[in-house]
Amino acid sequence: MISLDIIPYHSANVSGLRVNNPKKFREVYFEILIKILDHLNPQKPLIINGFPSYKMFFSGPLFADVFTFEPHGSYASGKIAGHDFIGLPFLNRRKGGKDALVMAVKSARKKQITKR
Repeated sequence: MISLDIIPYHSANVSGLRVNNPKKFREVYFEILIKILDHLNPQKPLIINGFPSYKMFFSGPLFADVFTFEPHGSYASGKIAGHDFIGLPFLNRRKGGKDALVMAVKSARKKQITKR
């Protein structure tokens, strides 16, 4: 497993997540992340923890060419620079707990693989 911090944290407020300049963030942080992913060429989906908090940063046109996702209730799936990912919440509040979340992700992955 590889843990990547794709959003820089700041403690200026309670939520802690701020990107003051999205263009600079893409140039400084995100382009490096893309190069790392391309070099590693992961064969299984990446796990992005805390995805619901991050999606607002990647929804705009600045990232449309490298970041797509689809929400599935308590998680999301998509592609980051052509690599599959699963976006999970920081805290799992899904009915049924982590086991229900794991089953939902497995089910969605089977459907995604069948479509290919």
